[in-house]
Amino acid sequence: MRILYSLLLVGVTMVWGWTFVVVRDAIAVYGVLPFLTVRFALAALALAPYTIPRVSRRTLAAGAGIGLVLALAYLFQTTGLLFTSPTNSGLI
Repeated sequence: MRILYSLLLVGVTMVWGWTFVVVRDAIAVYGVLPFLTVRFALAALALAPYTIPRVSRRTLAAGAGIGLVLALAYLFQTTGLLFTSPTNSGLI
């Protein structure tokens, strides 16, 4: 089992690293803000039916604050791909 878990960990790491290449290619065509808007709008639409009925106002307020910080992090990291390689972005 230990070998299986190690192989799965390597596989997940490879997929995670590959996303930097895919994102770099996408922002070369669409731009940073349009790409991030479509990416997270699709994710929100996919998750909304499962989360909206169970969210309280307090949870929504906390999630909005955390979401803003995370959105800025994604914006900075994705913008950084315009100025460096996917390898450097993944390591930084």
